Amino acid sequence: MRIASYNVENLFERPKAMNLSTWAKGAPVLAAHAELNALLQCEDYTVEGRDDRILELLGELGILKSDESPFVRLRKIRGRLVKRSRSVVTLAASGRADWIGWVELKTEAVDELAMKHTAMVIKEVGADVMGVVEAESRPTLRGVPPFSRTVRVW
Repeated sequence: MRIASYNVENLFERPKAMNLSTWAKGAPVLAAHAELNALLQCEDYTVEGRDDRILELLGELGILKSDESPFVRLRKIRGRLVKRSRSVVTLAASGRADWIGWVELKTEAVDELAMKHTAMVIKEVGADVMGVVEAESRPTLRGVPPFSRTVRVW
């Protein structure tokens, strides 16, 4: 018996950095995003040059002077990560306890050809049981083509 799983959220939408013409073009955005979010989880931003690196990564991602860039968005729930003036950007938070937030990747719809290719790969796997994760709703699941004789929606 072959069992497989698939994140159906990625069938319809994926990060813009993953939809570029080559993987190499989006890889720096994904790497900077991952490193920045790891640093933002640290208890203290002021040790070992973390504060400088956080500012550097914010710049690389295009969110040093604004909360929005083509590929990412700075989400703030409580407190502030940065203080922005016209000429200087500094960290307002000295650690994780000073603010609640994160940097998220912006997404966009996957084109029809990419969806068809993904469906072809899923079908080619030939799983007897296909588990799906991150299905946002029943209509999303109903939009996934059945690859076996039985599709159950719980």
